[in-house]
Amino acid sequence: MRRLNILLGAVLVSMTGVNCTSGAPVDPVSGDDDDFTLPTSDTADTAAGGEGFDPVAVGFELMSGIDGNGNLVNFTSQANEYPPQVLVTFAGLAYFETGDDNETCTIIGLWEPEPRATPLDVDGSEGSVNLYHSYEEPLFFEMDTNTCANMHSKWGDQGRDLIDKFDGMAFGMGFGAQTDYLRDAWSEETIESHGEGMFATYISMNHPDGNGGVDFVGQDWTTGLLVRWDTETHEAEVDADDYYVPEPITTILPGIDPLPEGFIVQYAYWYEDFPLLDLDLLK
Repeated sequence: MRRLNILLGAVLVSMTGVNCTSGAPVDPVSGDDDDFTLPTSDTADTAAGGEGFDPVAVGFELMSGIDGNGNLVNFTSQANEYPPQVLVTFAGLAYFETGDDNETCTIIGLWEPEPRATPLDVDGSEGSVNLYHSYEEPLFFEMDTNTCANMHSKWGDQGRDLIDKFDGMAFGMGFGAQTDYLRDAWSEETIESHGEGMFATYISMNHPDGNGGVDFVGQDWTTGLLVRWDTETHEAEVDADDYYVPEPITTILPGIDPLPEGFIVQYAYWYEDFPLLDLDLLK
């Protein structure tokens, strides 16, 4: 399922240390951040009473620094240092129909794989393409970042029965040149101001192969933005209007040149429908 607010012409968010789905970076020490609000017991009780949304799809977004060798590294926001992390968003049908943010919840996994020596297999909107960098490592969640108190109680307290199916999932990611499929989700104004720093993010997860096994092939579901950063502090640069300053990459060739160092923030366009997955094969 395509993400509604991207279809409506989302504008890049200002630099606040959070990304566009309202998650916040995980503090590497406490697992929390001043801007991150965990569910209260009152909201958890509401979900336990049978209310709450029923998720139908899942999306993925990375926040990370990247060095000149393609390693995912820590970044700094508002003088706090954070490790690379993947924001996982579960979304209900009403989110895609009306944009109802009450039908979403999130959990974060800290994720710092080494770049693969060989590229991931990808077969996205433009077929098999060369990638700048590829990564593959199971994705494990930081449970104290779980905001799923609003998930329907059939999935357990705070959605744990569903979350447990994804925790430790086989997970891969590849960075390639921006695709027309992803580019078409953005307004002309955003492409003009930030398109030179955009790239396609290919997500790999287990899909049933029809024979009892799985396919693990990347598809371009998520736009990445490479942001210029302070090389000493590793904090993303913003302009006078507090918008990210893109790091130009349009002349850099995937499969030949590495991406320059900087800060990566991502925006999921495709959320994978649960009927396309076997939730018992994700690991």
